[in-house]
Amino acid sequence: MKIERTVEIMAPVSKVWEAIIDHKKFGEWFRCKLDQPFKEGEMSTGMMTYPGFEHVEWNAKVIRIENEKCLEFSWPPYIEDEAVDLEKELWLDCTFELTAIADGTLLKITESGFDRLSPAIRDDARRGNEQGWKIQAGHILDYVTKNS
Repeated sequence: MKIERTVEIMAPVSKVWEAIIDHKKFGEWFRCKLDQPFKEGEMSTGMMTYPGFEHVEWNAKVIRIENEKCLEFSWPPYIEDEAVDLEKELWLDCTFELTAIADGTLLKITESGFDRLSPAIRDDARRGNEQGWKIQAGHILDYVTKNS
């Protein structure tokens, strides 16, 4: 069970990659303030700045960085239900893959691992993240387009 979003961005791969791998630029379009650069095998921490979600911590473990090709991290599911113990849930996997196309870059965003979540939160997490990735795909498109 996974979410896939593809975005065609009329900018070179290097510009799209910069918006993803630079933690400050990533934070601008994703709406979070990250404490440190992404480093393979290390944690990325910070706080969300997205309106209404400023109370949510950003925690992700960087799994893989492949220069100008792929950023992969895992992160905990988020559900606005205080009865749910998210500490007991397995993390989701997120991948940003970049491919050069004739007019720019094809960015593929994949989030998987929903089948590993407990049935109590699986559908809500997937539904919320499906909408979230739709919004974030628009954010990165706008960000790169304005800053190219």
